[in-house]
Amino acid sequence: MLPLLKKFCLNCHSTEEQEGELDLERFSSLESVRKASKVWVKVVEMMEDGEMPPKKEAQLSVAERKRFLGWIGDYLDAEALANAGDPGRVVLRRLSNAEYTYTIQDLTGVKLTPAREFPV
Repeated sequence: MLPLLKKFCLNCHSTEEQEGELDLERFSSLESVRKASKVWVKVVEMMEDGEMPPKKEAQLSVAERKRFLGWIGDYLDAEALANAGDPGRVVLRRLSNAEYTYTIQDLTGVKLTPAREFPV
């Protein structure tokens, strides 16, 4: 993917010229890419919204665009899978009287006030 980055992105998003405070030149290895998943999520959003590359700049062909977004998508999926797992102990807490009342009202669609009967 580095050739596509060099051809279409690094003119504006390099270490020297960081338009939008985005430096894509720093991603020279997979290790550096793995440290900044949020950047790649933003890159995908900008490309899918048609904001990048700008209309006045050279555009990726359909095949290049598909390959580039596919690579980023595969990478993000792999990162999500690698970071998925047991979140650890999840602590449950009790609802306050107001939270309980609102929950019952939301679930039933009826203006009930069951917590009014609870001890304070």
